[in-house]
Amino acid sequence: MEGDKYHLDLWGGNHYVNKTNGTYYLSRDCGLFSCLTVLTYGIKKFTLHGYTPKNISLKLLEYDYNTNFYNDLFKIGDGDFRLDDIDKLIMDFQMKFCEPSFIGIGRAKSHLNFDILKRIYDKYFILSDTVIQFIKEIEDKHISDYSNTVLIWARKTDKDLEILVPDVADYIKLVDDLNLRGKDIILQTDDLRVYNDFESQGLKCRTLDEIPYAKDNDNGFHRKLCDVSDEEFLNDYNMTKKYYLQRILALVHVASKCDTLIIYPGNLSTYIPLIRGNWDNVYSYENKHNLIPE
Repeated sequence: MEGDKYHLDLWGGNHYVNKTNGTYYLSRDCGLFSCLTVLTYGIKKFTLHGYTPKNISLKLLEYDYNTNFYNDLFKIGDGDFRLDDIDKLIMDFQMKFCEPSFIGIGRAKSHLNFDILKRIYDKYFILSDTVIQFIKEIEDKHISDYSNTVLIWARKTDKDLEILVPDVADYIKLVDDLNLRGKDIILQTDDLRVYNDFESQGLKCRTLDEIPYAKDNDNGFHRKLCDVSDEEFLNDYNMTKKYYLQRILALVHVASKCDTLIIYPGNLSTYIPLIRGNWDNVYSYENKHNLIPE
């Protein structure tokens, strides 16, 4: 504790609630969804310590050293937020097993308590008007029928250096095992190599083009992006960093509405089901070959 700041140590970065204005300040040098995963846990932790956040300041240090991106992405909901009515055994389980991990939140499907998570998202993760508009644009352009849509999110780039990423053949095998070839299959990837592999291995699918492929396969978009000016990023990708973050958040929400989802191992493995509110028809990888356990 430091003056009017109440600090917690939460998976890297700087986390504290200002006891005077009630703002949760998070500064952390990881990707957007890694930071949102940790932010979700931090909101629970601070609230249980008696410091329920009234506002959020979200500095994503891998993208920019100084910008608070929260209001570009989200807004605070109007409803009340509380956790003190939740059974102690349930909450103790959540705090022990629903911590951030390499696959997002927790390490198994049973770790996600959608009731608790929905309270957090209904209060702190209401989408900004800009993100909502981007969702509508993506839907108008790419989605004809959510109930007939399969979305494969197959990241690679820097993720390939961190964990065992499935081969394209693994995704295609799952598509065939689930008998999905007759549906409208959409691919989202940040790596042109992944797109080329899907095409060469004969899976008929459309590709989302809302965000471009990374120019650096080892770093993807966000690693060391803080050292790239917004002007350089604009020249390379024809968009600002803020625009990129808003678009990828919109893409994740579009993905959450699709009938069937197949997701690479990473923070989206649990973040998308969290938005969706269930695991129905969601196949999230834990490592190269295995899906997240029950």
